[in-house]
Amino acid sequence: MRFARSLWLEGACLTVALMFPEKPATAQLSQNWTWCVNQNVSADLAISGCTAVIRSGKESPKNLARAFHNRANAYSDKGDKDRAIADYNEAIRLDPKDARAFNNRGTAYSDKGDNDRAIADYNETIRLDPKYARAFNNRGNAYGAKGDNDRAIADYNEAIRLDPKFAMAFNNRGNAYGAKGDIDRAIADYNEAIRLDPKDATAFNNRGQAHSDKGDNDRAIADYNETIRLDPKFAMAFYYRGNAYHHKGDNDRAIADYNEAIRLDPKYATAFHNRGNAYGAKGDNDRAIADYNEAIRLDPKFAMAFNNRGTAYSDKGDNDRAIADYNEAIRLDPKDATAFNNRGNVYDHKGDNDRAIADYNEAIRLDPKFPTAFNNRGRLFFRNGDFLKAAADLLRANDLKPDAYAMLWRYLALGHMGQGGAAELSANATRLKTKDWPYAVIDLYFGRRSLDEMRKAASNADEKCESAFYAGEWELLRRHKAEAKASLQVAADTCPKTSVEHGGAISELKRLSQ
Repeated sequence: MRFARSLWLEGACLTVALMFPEKPATAQLSQNWTWCVNQNVSADLAISGCTAVIRSGKESPKNLARAFHNRANAYSDKGDKDRAIADYNEAIRLDPKDARAFNNRGTAYSDKGDNDRAIADYNETIRLDPKYARAFNNRGNAYGAKGDNDRAIADYNEAIRLDPKFAMAFNNRGNAYGAKGDIDRAIADYNEAIRLDPKDATAFNNRGQAHSDKGDNDRAIADYNETIRLDPKFAMAFYYRGNAYHHKGDNDRAIADYNEAIRLDPKYATAFHNRGNAYGAKGDNDRAIADYNEAIRLDPKFAMAFNNRGTAYSDKGDNDRAIADYNEAIRLDPKDATAFNNRGNVYDHKGDNDRAIADYNEAIRLDPKFPTAFNNRGRLFFRNGDFLKAAADLLRANDLKPDAYAMLWRYLALGHMGQGGAAELSANATRLKTKDWPYAVIDLYFGRRSLDEMRKAASNADEKCESAFYAGEWELLRRHKAEAKASLQVAADTCPKTSVEHGGAISELKRLSQ
């Protein structure tokens, strides 16, 4: 879950009189003081005013500390964290008891990804001011960025204890609970953050992600809608709403949202990547590849983009480019079981069974609960005539995730070994949530439908080619070799060459001809 976290940069001053009690020596210096301390002026004007104050040589160390502090805040607002830190250093040297300077320097370090230094500064802030709720919030963010969500939650708890109306702390604690997988607690915290601050777009965005993680895409979309209403330039909200539409199968709306996310942030690599996924789901592999190209250009270490571009090339039949992309995905992320599984599929398409099995083996080693890899390796063993290993893999695949095709192939593997698998298939079929295709094939094997009825149940070209393969297998189990050969030849002629049914039909025809 990619949440938007909220840091707190505490303003160095509220009024000229409070922060600069000494009367300025000249009218011009008075104007510079005003620019330096006025939080409503631009960062550039604040920097100009504070610089003039610092260079005047007429200020006390305490006032100089505050000028450095305010100039640091302005540099931080401009994104120049190194200059900001240099100024915070000087402010702290001049006034070592300024808790807010330590807090703000910690935020600058956190923005640079240096969370250890950030935590050290927040520790000092809290030592100087133990009731500083925002410092606890910020230290919690730094612990969260380091993956230490338990410490983060402890800090958010303290921030909320000190300030029960601290909406940002509820939002950030929700992020930490979400990172721990406790989505219900995360949602409860986002609810409270929104109650305290109904105009906080970030809290709506984060709650949307939590609803999405629970699979509730409609609630997620409702939250993203509100995020976008509150902040029409919130690119991340368009991106995540696009993801929710994609999960619902509405790829046109998903693409429209990714378009907007990219318009708002042209360097949003994951938005290009996910738009590529949506185009791929629509069968437009050329546009998908173009988007993956851009994602990789923006982030050359984006392993998933290489993996998915490989899949698009595979769908286009360009196996060599697909393998090259899977190789790169694996180089960048050697623990990605999916990339090994996908490369195994392409080696399978090329007829390189040894390499295919080696990749499936590695995918399973990396993820012993990866049903797709067991399924793919099992069906490859089946095509190679190793029905015992096929049956074992397909049983494991079904145990991990009920799948009608895996059930059918295991039934066929058992049948080829002369073992009756009807009782097991019957029990497994009750685990299926739908009776859509290929359930008609299961009915055929149980005698609940005739061969013609099964064929008529196939509603599109892919299902019709599959019906030919499963009809041929049905005939084989009945020892009707001539009828089996005829049906299997139809499958070999009509099924896509990348489909498992095409490979299965070719293997069975070879065995029949021996």
